[in-house]
Amino acid sequence: MNKWRAECPDMGVTASLGYVLHPDFGDDVAVLAGLADKALYEAKHHGKNTAVEYREGIG
Repeated sequence: MNKWRAECPDMGVTASLGYVLHPDFGDDVAVLAGLADKALYEAKHHGKNTAVEYREGIG
């Protein structure tokens, strides 16, 4: 058993992920990061352990 599980058995870890495909939405890193951020907040809106690919209309 992992040490942290033994010390904190009630603690859980979840992850939400937002991503965008390159070059579908351009080459500008700042723009792509912003779109991925919109997808991340969409994933968080849907609940724990969710991954969302950016698509038109998110955000």
